Amino acid sequence: MTADTFQYSADADPVLRMSEENVRRTSIAFAQKAIQLPGENDSTLIFRHKTRWLIILMSTLGLTLVMANSLVFNFTVICMVEPGEEYLLLNETAPGAVQPDFIYSDLERSWLFSAIAIGTLLGTLPITYLTSRYGIRLTFSVYGLISAGATLLSPLCVSIGMPFVFAMRVLQGVGVSTSWPVMGAIVAEWSSLAQSGMAVALLSCHLQLGAVVTMPLSGTLCESAVGWQGAFYVQGVATVLVVALFYWFYRDTAAEHRHVSQKELKQIQEGKIVRVLEEDEYEPIPYKRIFTDTCIIGILCSCFGGNFGFQTFFQYGPVYLNKVLKFDVTNTGFAAAVPYLLAILVKFIAGPLSDNIPGIGAKARVILFASVSQFCMAGCFLGLALMPIELSAWAQLFYTSAIIFSGLNCVGVIKSTQLVSGRFVHFLMAINGFSNSAIVLALPGIVTLFAPNNSKEEWSRLFIFVCVLVFIVTIVFDATAQVTPRSWAGGDSKRKPNTVAPYESENKFEIEADALGDTEAVERVLRRKRASIASRTFSETGRRLSILSLPRGYKAI
Repeated sequence: MTADTFQYSADADPVLRMSEENVRRTSIAFAQKAIQLPGENDSTLIFRHKTRWLIILMSTLGLTLVMANSLVFNFTVICMVEPGEEYLLLNETAPGAVQPDFIYSDLERSWLFSAIAIGTLLGTLPITYLTSRYGIRLTFSVYGLISAGATLLSPLCVSIGMPFVFAMRVLQGVGVSTSWPVMGAIVAEWSSLAQSGMAVALLSCHLQLGAVVTMPLSGTLCESAVGWQGAFYVQGVATVLVVALFYWFYRDTAAEHRHVSQKELKQIQEGKIVRVLEEDEYEPIPYKRIFTDTCIIGILCSCFGGNFGFQTFFQYGPVYLNKVLKFDVTNTGFAAAVPYLLAILVKFIAGPLSDNIPGIGAKARVILFASVSQFCMAGCFLGLALMPIELSAWAQLFYTSAIIFSGLNCVGVIKSTQLVSGRFVHFLMAINGFSNSAIVLALPGIVTLFAPNNSKEEWSRLFIFVCVLVFIVTIVFDATAQVTPRSWAGGDSKRKPNTVAPYESENKFEIEADALGDTEAVERVLRRKRASIASRTFSETGRRLSILSLPRGYKAI
Protein backbone atom coordinates (compact mmCIF):
# COMPACT_ATOMS: atom_id res chain seq x y z
CA MET A 1 0.00 0.00 0.00
CA THR A 2 1.51 3.30 -1.08
CA ALA A 3 0.88 6.75 0.30
CA ASP A 4 -1.31 7.89 -2.55
CA THR A 5 -3.17 4.81 -3.75
CA PHE A 6 -4.79 1.89 -2.01
CA GLN A 7 -7.27 -0.89 -2.59
CA TYR A 8 -10.70 0.16 -1.46
CA SER A 9 -13.25 -2.32 -0.19
CA ALA A 10 -16.83 -1.19 -0.54
CA ASP A 11 -17.57 -2.97 2.70
CA ALA A 12 -15.40 -0.44 4.55
CA ASP A 13 -15.93 3.30 4.48
CA PRO A 14 -12.50 4.99 4.77
CA VAL A 15 -13.93 8.41 5.65
CA LEU A 16 -14.16 9.48 9.30
CA ARG A 17 -16.45 12.48 9.80
CA MET A 18 -15.45 14.67 12.75
CA SER A 19 -16.34 18.08 14.07
CA GLU A 20 -13.60 20.70 14.35
CA GLU A 21 -13.45 20.17 18.12
CA ASN A 22 -13.04 16.39 17.80
CA VAL A 23 -10.43 16.75 15.05
CA ARG A 24 -8.34 19.07 17.21
CA ARG A 25 -8.67 16.84 20.30
CA THR A 26 -7.75 13.72 18.33
CA SER A 27 -4.83 15.50 16.70
CA ILE A 28 -3.38 16.46 20.08
CA ALA A 29 -3.75 12.89 21.39
CA PHE A 30 -2.15 11.52 18.20
CA ALA A 31 0.76 13.96 18.52
CA GLN A 32 1.35 12.98 22.14
CA LYS A 33 1.70 9.33 21.15
CA ALA A 34 4.01 10.25 18.28
CA ILE A 35 6.53 12.01 20.56
CA GLN A 36 6.77 9.20 23.12
CA LEU A 37 10.32 8.07 23.70
CA PRO A 38 11.37 4.47 22.91
CA GLY A 39 10.35 2.18 25.73
CA GLU A 40 8.00 4.75 27.27
CA ASN A 41 5.03 2.49 26.61
CA ASP A 42 6.62 -0.36 28.56
CA SER A 43 5.00 0.86 31.78
CA THR A 44 1.57 0.89 30.19
CA LEU A 45 -0.56 -2.07 29.18
CA ILE A 46 -0.77 -2.11 25.40
CA PHE A 47 -2.08 -5.70 25.10
CA ARG A 48 0.51 -6.62 22.47
CA HIS A 49 -0.87 -3.92 20.15
CA LYS A 50 -4.31 -5.63 20.16
CA THR A 51 -6.32 -3.18 22.25
CA ARG A 52 -8.76 -2.69 19.37
CA TRP A 53 -9.84 -6.32 19.59
CA LEU A 54 -10.53 -5.97 23.32
CA ILE A 55 -12.68 -2.97 22.47
CA ILE A 56 -14.56 -4.93 19.80
CA LEU A 57 -15.06 -7.97 22.06
CA MET A 58 -16.26 -5.80 24.95
CA SER A 59 -18.64 -3.95 22.64
CA THR A 60 -19.97 -7.25 21.30
CA LEU A 61 -20.65 -8.42 24.85
CA GLY A 62 -22.50 -5.20 25.66
CA LEU A 63 -24.61 -5.42 22.50
CA THR A 64 -25.30 -9.10 23.22
CA LEU A 65 -26.72 -8.36 26.67
CA VAL A 66 -28.87 -5.49 25.37
CA MET A 67 -30.24 -7.84 22.70
CA ALA A 68 -30.73 -10.62 25.28
CA ASN A 69 -32.73 -8.23 27.48
CA SER A 70 -35.18 -7.67 24.64
CA LEU A 71 -35.63 -11.45 24.25
CA VAL A 72 -35.89 -12.60 27.86
CA PHE A 73 -39.65 -11.95 28.00
CA ASN A 74 -40.20 -13.91 24.78
CA PHE A 75 -39.05 -17.04 26.60
CA THR A 76 -40.12 -16.46 30.19
CA VAL A 77 -43.68 -15.68 29.11
CA ILE A 78 -44.24 -19.44 28.77
CA CYS A 79 -43.38 -19.71 32.49
CA MET A 80 -45.51 -16.82 33.74
CA VAL A 81 -48.46 -18.52 35.44
CA GLU A 82 -50.81 -17.51 38.22
CA PRO A 83 -49.36 -17.81 41.75
CA GLY A 84 -49.51 -21.34 43.15
CA GLU A 85 -49.61 -23.04 39.73
CA GLU A 86 -45.87 -23.13 39.03
CA TYR A 87 -45.74 -26.88 39.69
CA LEU A 88 -48.03 -27.50 36.71
CA LEU A 89 -45.25 -26.34 34.36
CA LEU A 90 -43.23 -29.46 35.20
CA ASN A 91 -45.78 -31.73 33.47
CA GLU A 92 -47.34 -29.22 31.10
CA THR A 93 -46.34 -31.11 27.94
CA ALA A 94 -47.44 -34.56 29.16
CA PRO A 95 -50.57 -36.02 27.51
CA GLY A 96 -53.69 -35.13 29.51
CA ALA A 97 -51.81 -32.84 31.88
CA VAL A 98 -53.70 -30.01 33.58
CA GLN A 99 -52.76 -26.74 31.93
CA PRO A 100 -51.82 -23.82 34.20
CA ASP A 101 -53.49 -20.43 33.97
CA PHE A 102 -51.05 -18.08 32.28
CA ILE A 103 -50.81 -14.45 33.37
CA TYR A 104 -51.21 -13.02 29.88
CA SER A 105 -53.72 -13.79 27.17
CA ASP A 106 -52.62 -14.26 23.57
CA LEU A 107 -53.69 -10.69 22.75
CA GLU A 108 -51.68 -9.28 25.66
CA ARG A 109 -48.65 -11.31 24.63
CA SER A 110 -48.94 -9.88 21.13
CA TRP A 111 -48.89 -6.33 22.47
CA LEU A 112 -45.91 -7.07 24.71
CA PHE A 113 -44.00 -8.65 21.82
CA SER A 114 -44.72 -5.59 19.66
CA ALA A 115 -43.52 -3.16 22.33
CA ILE A 116 -39.87 -3.90 21.46
CA ALA A 117 -40.39 -2.62 17.91
CA ILE A 118 -42.07 0.54 19.21
CA GLY A 119 -39.13 1.19 21.52
CA THR A 120 -36.63 0.55 18.74
CA LEU A 121 -38.33 3.07 16.48
CA LEU A 122 -38.50 5.68 19.26
CA GLY A 123 -34.89 5.11 20.27
CA THR A 124 -33.68 5.47 16.68
CA LEU A 125 -35.05 9.01 16.28
CA PRO A 126 -32.55 10.88 18.52
CA ILE A 127 -29.61 8.50 18.28
CA THR A 128 -27.87 10.19 15.34
CA TYR A 129 -27.91 13.53 17.15
CA LEU A 130 -26.81 11.97 20.44
CA THR A 131 -23.90 10.02 18.96
CA SER A 132 -22.73 13.07 17.01
CA ARG A 133 -22.89 15.39 20.01
CA TYR A 134 -21.93 13.11 22.90
CA GLY A 135 -20.14 10.20 21.23
CA ILE A 136 -20.72 6.45 21.23
CA ARG A 137 -19.18 5.97 24.69
CA LEU A 138 -21.77 8.04 26.56
CA THR A 139 -24.71 7.30 24.25
CA PHE A 140 -24.37 3.51 24.39
CA SER A 141 -23.77 3.62 28.15
CA VAL A 142 -27.01 5.55 28.72
CA TYR A 143 -29.01 3.32 26.36
CA GLY A 144 -27.50 0.22 27.96
CA LEU A 145 -28.45 1.39 31.46
CA ILE A 146 -31.99 2.08 30.24
CA SER A 147 -32.17 -1.52 29.00
CA ALA A 148 -30.70 -2.84 32.26
CA GLY A 149 -33.07 -0.79 34.42
CA ALA A 150 -36.11 -1.92 32.45
CA THR A 151 -35.00 -5.56 32.75
CA LEU A 152 -34.43 -5.33 36.52
CA LEU A 153 -37.83 -3.68 37.07
CA SER A 154 -39.78 -6.09 34.85
CA PRO A 155 -40.59 -8.70 37.55
CA LEU A 156 -42.00 -5.94 39.79
CA CYS A 157 -44.02 -4.55 36.90
CA VAL A 158 -45.49 -8.00 36.17
CA SER A 159 -46.94 -8.00 39.68
CA ILE A 160 -48.34 -4.48 39.23
CA GLY A 161 -50.01 -4.72 35.85
CA MET A 162 -49.69 -5.19 32.12
CA PRO A 163 -49.31 -1.45 31.21
CA PHE A 164 -46.19 -1.21 33.35
CA VAL A 165 -44.72 -4.31 31.70
CA PHE A 166 -45.48 -2.77 28.31
CA ALA A 167 -43.54 0.36 29.32
CA MET A 168 -40.54 -1.75 30.35
CA ARG A 169 -40.66 -3.61 27.03
CA VAL A 170 -40.62 -0.28 25.17
CA LEU A 171 -37.54 0.78 27.15
CA GLN A 172 -35.83 -2.52 26.31
CA GLY A 173 -36.56 -1.76 22.66
CA VAL A 174 -34.95 1.66 23.07
CA GLY A 175 -31.76 -0.14 24.09
CA VAL A 176 -31.89 -2.34 20.99
CA SER A 177 -31.93 0.76 18.75
CA THR A 178 -28.20 1.23 19.44
CA SER A 179 -27.34 -1.97 17.58
CA TRP A 180 -26.51 -0.72 14.06
CA PRO A 181 -25.22 2.78 14.96
CA VAL A 182 -22.82 1.36 17.56
CA MET A 183 -21.59 -1.30 15.15
CA GLY A 184 -20.95 1.24 12.41
CA ALA A 185 -19.18 3.74 14.65
CA ILE A 186 -16.93 1.17 16.34
CA VAL A 187 -15.90 -0.41 13.04
CA ALA A 188 -15.16 3.01 11.53
CA GLU A 189 -13.06 4.24 14.45
CA TRP A 190 -11.45 1.09 15.85
CA SER A 191 -10.97 -1.31 12.95
CA SER A 192 -8.34 -1.02 10.27
CA LEU A 193 -9.66 -1.02 6.71
CA ALA A 194 -8.01 -4.37 6.03
CA GLN A 195 -9.72 -6.02 9.03
CA SER A 196 -13.09 -4.30 8.87
CA GLY A 197 -14.80 -7.44 7.57
CA MET A 198 -13.74 -9.47 10.59
CA ALA A 199 -14.75 -6.62 12.91
CA VAL A 200 -18.23 -6.52 11.35
CA ALA A 201 -18.52 -10.31 11.64
CA LEU A 202 -17.62 -10.22 15.33
CA LEU A 203 -19.89 -7.32 16.23
CA SER A 204 -22.84 -8.68 14.23
CA CYS A 205 -22.69 -11.91 16.24
CA HIS A 206 -24.58 -10.16 19.02
CA LEU A 207 -27.78 -10.70 17.02
CA GLN A 208 -27.42 -14.46 17.47
CA LEU A 209 -25.57 -14.42 20.80
CA GLY A 210 -28.48 -12.62 22.44
CA ALA A 211 -30.61 -15.72 21.91
CA VAL A 212 -27.74 -18.05 22.85
CA VAL A 213 -27.44 -16.29 26.22
CA THR A 214 -31.06 -15.80 27.21
CA MET A 215 -32.73 -19.02 26.02
CA PRO A 216 -30.76 -21.60 28.09
CA LEU A 217 -30.52 -19.23 31.05
CA SER A 218 -34.26 -18.60 31.08
CA GLY A 219 -35.08 -22.27 30.56
CA THR A 220 -32.88 -23.36 33.46
CA LEU A 221 -34.10 -20.70 35.89
CA CYS A 222 -37.76 -21.11 34.97
CA GLU A 223 -37.83 -24.66 36.36
CA SER A 224 -35.57 -23.90 39.32
CA ALA A 225 -36.49 -22.61 42.77
CA VAL A 226 -35.43 -19.13 41.64
CA GLY A 227 -38.19 -18.93 39.04
CA TRP A 228 -38.48 -16.93 35.83
CA GLN A 229 -37.77 -13.70 37.73
CA GLY A 230 -34.16 -14.83 38.15
CA ALA A 231 -33.52 -14.52 34.40
CA PHE A 232 -34.41 -10.82 34.51
CA TYR A 233 -32.27 -10.16 37.57
CA VAL A 234 -29.21 -12.03 36.26
CA GLN A 235 -29.30 -10.32 32.87
CA GLY A 236 -30.05 -6.90 34.34
CA VAL A 237 -27.13 -7.05 36.79
CA ALA A 238 -24.81 -8.42 34.08
CA THR A 239 -25.80 -5.55 31.78
CA VAL A 240 -25.03 -2.93 34.44
CA LEU A 241 -21.59 -4.46 35.06
CA VAL A 242 -20.69 -4.74 31.36
CA VAL A 243 -21.93 -1.22 30.56
CA ALA A 244 -19.88 0.15 33.45
CA LEU A 245 -16.83 -1.71 32.14
CA PHE A 246 -17.53 -0.37 28.64
CA TYR A 247 -17.74 3.22 29.88
CA TRP A 248 -14.51 2.83 31.86
CA PHE A 249 -12.46 1.22 29.07
CA TYR A 250 -13.93 2.55 25.81
CA ARG A 251 -12.87 5.78 24.13
CA ASP A 252 -14.54 7.40 21.12
CA THR A 253 -11.25 7.61 19.23
CA ALA A 254 -8.33 5.21 19.25
CA ALA A 255 -5.88 8.11 19.56
CA GLU A 256 -7.29 9.04 22.97
CA HIS A 257 -6.98 5.54 24.45
CA ARG A 258 -4.03 5.22 26.80
CA HIS A 259 -3.59 1.50 26.01
CA VAL A 260 -3.32 2.00 22.23
CA SER A 261 0.31 2.04 21.19
CA GLN A 262 1.70 4.22 18.42
CA LYS A 263 2.21 1.09 16.31
CA GLU A 264 -1.40 -0.03 16.73
CA LEU A 265 -2.71 3.47 16.07
CA LYS A 266 -0.90 3.57 12.73
CA GLN A 267 -2.42 0.19 11.82
CA ILE A 268 -5.90 1.45 12.64
CA GLN A 269 -5.55 4.76 10.79
CA GLU A 270 -3.79 3.51 7.65
CA GLY A 271 -5.71 4.50 4.52
CA LYS A 272 -8.42 6.43 6.38
CA ILE A 273 -9.38 10.04 5.73
CA VAL A 274 -10.76 12.55 8.24
CA ARG A 275 -13.39 14.91 6.84
CA VAL A 276 -13.99 18.08 8.86
CA LEU A 277 -17.67 18.96 9.11
CA GLU A 278 -20.05 21.43 10.67
CA GLU A 279 -22.85 20.32 12.98
CA ASP A 280 -25.61 21.20 10.49
CA GLU A 281 -23.94 20.03 7.30
CA TYR A 282 -25.50 17.24 5.29
CA GLU A 283 -25.63 15.76 1.83
CA PRO A 284 -29.05 15.46 0.21
CA ILE A 285 -30.05 11.84 -0.26
CA PRO A 286 -31.32 11.04 -3.79
CA TYR A 287 -34.51 9.37 -2.56
CA LYS A 288 -36.21 9.12 -5.95
CA ARG A 289 -33.19 7.60 -7.71
CA ILE A 290 -32.66 5.13 -4.87
CA PHE A 291 -36.25 3.91 -4.58
CA THR A 292 -36.77 3.68 -8.36
CA ASP A 293 -33.59 1.65 -8.88
CA THR A 294 -34.59 -1.96 -9.68
CA CYS A 295 -31.48 -3.20 -7.88
CA ILE A 296 -32.55 -1.48 -4.65
CA ILE A 297 -36.13 -2.67 -5.05
CA GLY A 298 -34.82 -6.24 -5.24
CA ILE A 299 -32.62 -5.73 -2.18
CA LEU A 300 -35.42 -4.24 -0.08
CA CYS A 301 -37.84 -6.99 -1.10
CA SER A 302 -35.34 -9.71 -0.24
CA CYS A 303 -34.45 -8.08 3.09
CA PHE A 304 -38.13 -7.90 3.98
CA GLY A 305 -38.74 -11.56 3.19
CA GLY A 306 -35.56 -12.74 4.89
CA ASN A 307 -36.24 -10.65 7.99
CA PHE A 308 -39.80 -11.94 8.15
CA GLY A 309 -38.61 -15.53 8.14
CA PHE A 310 -35.84 -14.85 10.67
CA GLN A 311 -38.05 -12.88 13.06
CA THR A 312 -40.76 -15.55 12.99
CA PHE A 313 -38.45 -17.87 14.92
CA PHE A 314 -36.45 -15.14 16.67
CA GLN A 315 -39.62 -13.90 18.37
CA TYR A 316 -41.77 -17.04 18.47
CA GLY A 317 -39.27 -19.92 18.45
CA PRO A 318 -39.73 -20.76 22.16
CA VAL A 319 -43.52 -20.60 21.83
CA TYR A 320 -43.47 -22.96 18.83
CA LEU A 321 -41.11 -25.46 20.48
CA ASN A 322 -43.06 -25.50 23.74
CA LYS A 323 -46.67 -25.28 22.56
CA VAL A 324 -46.52 -27.18 19.27
CA LEU A 325 -43.59 -29.59 19.51
CA LYS A 326 -44.26 -30.08 23.26
CA PHE A 327 -40.69 -29.56 24.45
CA ASP A 328 -40.48 -29.00 28.21
CA VAL A 329 -39.28 -25.62 29.40
CA THR A 330 -35.63 -26.52 30.02
CA ASN A 331 -35.25 -28.39 26.72
CA THR A 332 -37.00 -25.52 24.95
CA GLY A 333 -34.30 -23.16 26.19
CA PHE A 334 -31.42 -25.21 24.84
CA ALA A 335 -33.25 -26.21 21.64
CA ALA A 336 -33.98 -22.56 20.90
CA ALA A 337 -30.36 -21.48 21.50
CA VAL A 338 -28.41 -24.13 19.56
CA PRO A 339 -29.47 -22.95 16.06
CA TYR A 340 -28.16 -19.44 16.72
CA LEU A 341 -24.83 -20.77 17.94
CA LEU A 342 -24.50 -22.86 14.77
CA ALA A 343 -25.52 -19.84 12.68
CA ILE A 344 -22.55 -17.92 14.11
CA LEU A 345 -20.14 -20.70 13.12
CA VAL A 346 -21.59 -20.89 9.60
CA LYS A 347 -21.30 -17.10 9.26
CA PHE A 348 -17.56 -17.19 9.98
CA ILE A 349 -17.05 -20.00 7.48
CA ALA A 350 -19.16 -18.42 4.73
CA GLY A 351 -17.68 -14.93 5.09
CA PRO A 352 -14.19 -15.75 3.73
CA LEU A 353 -15.69 -18.08 1.11
CA SER A 354 -17.82 -15.25 -0.27
CA ASP A 355 -14.60 -13.39 -1.16
CA ASN A 356 -12.42 -16.26 -2.31
CA ILE A 357 -14.37 -18.79 -4.39
CA PRO A 358 -12.15 -19.21 -7.46
CA GLY A 359 -13.63 -18.86 -10.92
CA ILE A 360 -16.81 -17.11 -9.77
CA GLY A 361 -17.40 -13.39 -10.17
CA ALA A 362 -18.63 -11.08 -7.42
CA LYS A 363 -22.19 -10.93 -8.79
CA ALA A 364 -22.41 -14.71 -9.10
CA ARG A 365 -21.13 -15.12 -5.52
CA VAL A 366 -23.71 -12.71 -4.15
CA ILE A 367 -26.54 -14.47 -6.02
CA LEU A 368 -25.20 -17.89 -4.98
CA PHE A 369 -25.13 -17.11 -1.26
CA ALA A 370 -28.45 -15.26 -1.36
CA SER A 371 -30.09 -18.18 -3.17
CA VAL A 372 -28.63 -20.83 -0.89
CA SER A 373 -29.62 -18.82 2.18
CA GLN A 374 -33.16 -17.91 1.21
CA PHE A 375 -34.26 -20.90 -0.88
CA CYS A 376 -33.00 -23.34 1.76
CA MET A 377 -34.72 -21.36 4.50
CA ALA A 378 -37.95 -21.44 2.47
CA GLY A 379 -37.53 -25.20 2.04
CA CYS A 380 -37.12 -25.63 5.80
CA PHE A 381 -40.35 -23.71 6.43
CA LEU A 382 -42.11 -25.96 3.94
CA GLY A 383 -40.67 -29.04 5.67
CA LEU A 384 -41.98 -27.81 9.02
CA ALA A 385 -45.41 -27.24 7.50
CA LEU A 386 -45.64 -30.75 6.04
CA MET A 387 -43.88 -32.70 8.81
CA PRO A 388 -46.20 -34.72 11.12
CA ILE A 389 -45.98 -33.63 14.75
CA GLU A 390 -44.92 -37.13 15.78
CA LEU A 391 -41.59 -36.65 13.97
CA SER A 392 -40.40 -33.98 16.39
CA ALA A 393 -36.73 -34.78 15.74
CA TRP A 394 -37.14 -33.91 12.06
CA ALA A 395 -39.09 -30.79 12.99
CA GLN A 396 -36.21 -29.74 15.25
CA LEU A 397 -33.79 -30.33 12.35
CA PHE A 398 -35.82 -28.13 9.99
CA TYR A 399 -36.18 -25.47 12.69
CA THR A 400 -32.42 -25.42 13.30
CA SER A 401 -31.59 -25.41 9.59
CA ALA A 402 -33.95 -22.51 8.86
CA ILE A 403 -32.15 -20.31 11.40
CA ILE A 404 -28.69 -21.40 10.20
CA PHE A 405 -29.48 -20.64 6.55
CA SER A 406 -30.90 -17.24 7.49
CA GLY A 407 -27.46 -16.35 8.87
CA LEU A 408 -25.94 -16.71 5.39
CA ASN A 409 -27.95 -13.72 4.23
CA CYS A 410 -25.19 -11.42 5.51
CA VAL A 411 -22.88 -12.61 2.69
CA GLY A 412 -25.61 -12.42 0.07
CA VAL A 413 -28.19 -9.67 0.12
CA ILE A 414 -26.48 -7.53 2.78
CA LYS A 415 -23.16 -7.69 0.96
CA SER A 416 -24.85 -6.58 -2.26
CA THR A 417 -26.32 -3.63 -0.35
CA GLN A 418 -22.85 -2.57 0.76
CA LEU A 419 -21.34 -2.96 -2.70
CA VAL A 420 -23.94 -0.98 -4.66
CA SER A 421 -24.80 1.86 -2.28
CA GLY A 422 -21.39 3.41 -1.64
CA ARG A 423 -21.61 6.36 0.73
CA PHE A 424 -25.36 5.86 1.18
CA VAL A 425 -25.02 2.39 2.69
CA HIS A 426 -25.99 3.74 6.12
CA PHE A 427 -29.26 5.10 4.72
CA LEU A 428 -30.19 1.75 3.20
CA MET A 429 -29.22 -0.09 6.37
CA ALA A 430 -31.46 2.32 8.29
CA ILE A 431 -34.33 1.52 5.91
CA ASN A 432 -33.67 -2.17 6.52
CA GLY A 433 -33.72 -1.51 10.26
CA PHE A 434 -37.07 0.29 10.05
CA SER A 435 -38.42 -2.55 7.91
CA ASN A 436 -37.26 -5.06 10.51
CA SER A 437 -38.92 -3.07 13.30
CA ALA A 438 -42.15 -2.91 11.30
CA ILE A 439 -42.06 -6.70 10.93
CA VAL A 440 -41.58 -7.18 14.67
CA LEU A 441 -44.46 -4.76 15.27
CA ALA A 442 -46.81 -6.56 12.87
CA LEU A 443 -45.71 -10.15 13.53
CA PRO A 444 -47.78 -10.74 16.70
CA GLY A 445 -50.96 -9.85 14.86
CA ILE A 446 -50.00 -12.07 11.92
CA VAL A 447 -49.20 -15.01 14.22
CA THR A 448 -52.49 -14.51 16.07
CA LEU A 449 -54.32 -14.44 12.73
CA PHE A 450 -52.73 -17.66 11.46
CA ALA A 451 -52.28 -19.58 14.74
CA PRO A 452 -54.70 -18.32 17.41
CA ASN A 453 -54.73 -21.70 19.21
CA ASN A 454 -51.08 -22.71 18.62
CA SER A 455 -52.11 -25.90 16.85
CA LYS A 456 -49.89 -27.76 14.38
CA GLU A 457 -52.29 -27.12 11.50
CA GLU A 458 -52.43 -23.39 12.19
CA TRP A 459 -48.65 -23.04 12.36
CA SER A 460 -48.37 -25.05 9.12
CA ARG A 461 -50.42 -22.41 7.32
CA LEU A 462 -48.14 -19.68 8.66
CA PHE A 463 -45.03 -21.61 7.56
CA ILE A 464 -46.41 -22.07 4.04
CA PHE A 465 -47.10 -18.32 3.86
CA VAL A 466 -43.51 -17.54 4.92
CA CYS A 467 -42.15 -20.11 2.45
CA VAL A 468 -44.01 -18.55 -0.49
CA LEU A 469 -43.01 -15.02 0.56
CA VAL A 470 -39.30 -15.86 0.86
CA PHE A 471 -39.31 -17.79 -2.42
CA ILE A 472 -40.86 -14.90 -4.39
CA VAL A 473 -38.62 -12.13 -3.01
CA THR A 474 -35.50 -14.24 -3.59
CA ILE A 475 -36.38 -14.63 -7.27
CA VAL A 476 -36.86 -10.85 -7.47
CA PHE A 477 -33.43 -10.29 -5.90
CA ASP A 478 -31.65 -12.78 -8.15
CA ALA A 479 -33.15 -11.11 -11.23
CA THR A 480 -32.09 -7.60 -10.20
CA ALA A 481 -28.86 -8.16 -8.22
CA GLN A 482 -25.84 -5.93 -8.88
CA VAL A 483 -22.45 -5.59 -7.18
CA THR A 484 -21.02 -2.33 -8.56
CA PRO A 485 -21.73 1.15 -7.14
CA ARG A 486 -24.82 2.71 -8.70
CA SER A 487 -24.56 6.08 -10.45
CA TRP A 488 -26.41 7.88 -7.62
CA ALA A 489 -23.82 6.43 -5.20
CA GLY A 490 -20.86 7.77 -7.16
CA GLY A 491 -20.27 4.76 -9.40
CA ASP A 492 -17.91 5.32 -12.33
CA SER A 493 -17.83 2.73 -15.07
CA LYS A 494 -14.47 4.02 -16.32
CA ARG A 495 -12.76 3.38 -12.99
CA LYS A 496 -11.21 0.00 -12.34
CA PRO A 497 -13.15 -1.97 -9.72
CA ASN A 498 -12.10 -1.35 -6.10
CA THR A 499 -9.37 1.11 -7.12
CA VAL A 500 -9.06 4.67 -5.92
CA ALA A 501 -7.17 7.33 -7.82
CA PRO A 502 -4.50 9.49 -6.18
CA TYR A 503 -5.94 11.90 -3.65
CA GLU A 504 -5.95 15.65 -4.21
CA SER A 505 -6.81 17.66 -1.12
CA GLU A 506 -6.28 21.28 -2.19
CA ASN A 507 -9.98 22.11 -2.24
CA LYS A 508 -11.16 19.54 0.31
CA PHE A 509 -11.38 19.83 4.07
CA GLU A 510 -9.80 16.45 4.64
CA ILE A 511 -6.59 15.06 6.03
CA GLU A 512 -5.24 11.54 6.04
CA ALA A 513 -5.91 9.95 9.42
CA ASP A 514 -2.35 8.77 9.92
CA ALA A 515 -1.19 12.41 9.52
CA LEU A 516 -3.29 13.72 12.40
CA GLY A 517 -0.16 13.95 14.52
CA ASP A 518 0.97 16.89 12.38
CA THR A 519 -0.88 19.57 14.33
CA GLU A 520 0.24 22.35 11.97
CA ALA A 521 -1.23 20.54 8.95
CA VAL A 522 -4.46 19.96 10.87
CA GLU A 523 -4.71 23.65 11.75
CA ARG A 524 -4.19 24.60 8.09
CA VAL A 525 -7.14 22.39 7.10
CA LEU A 526 -9.28 23.87 9.86
CA ARG A 527 -8.41 27.44 8.85
CA ARG A 528 -9.21 26.64 5.21
CA LYS A 529 -12.52 25.16 6.33
CA ARG A 530 -13.49 28.26 8.33
CA ALA A 531 -12.45 30.59 5.51
CA SER A 532 -14.55 28.66 3.00
CA ILE A 533 -17.61 28.73 5.25
CA ALA A 534 -17.25 32.47 5.73
CA SER A 535 -17.00 33.17 1.99
CA ARG A 536 -19.58 30.74 0.64
CA THR A 537 -23.21 31.76 0.19
CA PHE A 538 -25.30 28.74 1.00
CA SER A 539 -28.66 30.41 0.32
CA GLU A 540 -28.10 30.28 -3.45
CA THR A 541 -28.84 26.57 -3.57
CA GLY A 542 -30.48 25.96 -0.21
CA ARG A 543 -28.04 23.13 0.46
CA ARG A 544 -25.13 22.67 2.80
CA LEU A 545 -21.74 21.30 1.95
CA SER A 546 -21.52 17.53 1.93
CA ILE A 547 -20.21 15.78 5.02
CA LEU A 548 -20.13 12.48 3.20
CA SER A 549 -17.18 11.69 0.99
CA LEU A 550 -16.00 8.97 -1.29
CA PRO A 551 -12.40 7.80 -1.01
CA ARG A 552 -9.56 9.78 -2.49
CA GLY A 553 -10.17 10.85 -6.07
CA TYR A 554 -13.43 8.90 -6.35
CA LYS A 555 -15.49 10.94 -8.87
CA ALA A 556 -19.26 10.77 -9.18
CA ILE A 557 -20.87 10.74 -12.62
